[in-house]
Amino acid sequence: LGVNGDDPVSKAFALVAADGSQEDLAALLPMVPVNSVKPTAPFDGWTLLHVAAFHGQPTYIPPLMGAGAQVDTICPSGDTALRLAALNGQAQVCDLLLRAGANPARTNAAGQSVLDAAV
Repeated sequence: LGVNGDDPVSKAFALVAADGSQEDLAALLPMVPVNSVKPTAPFDGWTLLHVAAFHGQPTYIPPLMGAGAQVDTICPSGDTALRLAALNGQAQVCDLLLRAGANPARTNAAGQSVLDAAV
């Protein structure tokens, strides 16, 4: 996965990316600032919500939102979790993010919208 380290943040990113144990993630969430970004590849500038959306992990969306994840946080390319989910055809994740209040009209740094990603 390219996520190195034994710190709680690295462990949380690795769990979400690999569809790890929800119990393990639940144990880590109190130790992890849920809106923190990973400064190294492959998740450079992404939050846990970005990773869950990109990898199509719908079971992680509710606990991350419950822990305070900001639904419309942007990564360095200007993408939100919703756009990343749409880009990868993750319909269930898109539905959860929209229900959580994600803005489908938001565009990234290149001016691309969620609709552009979905087609």
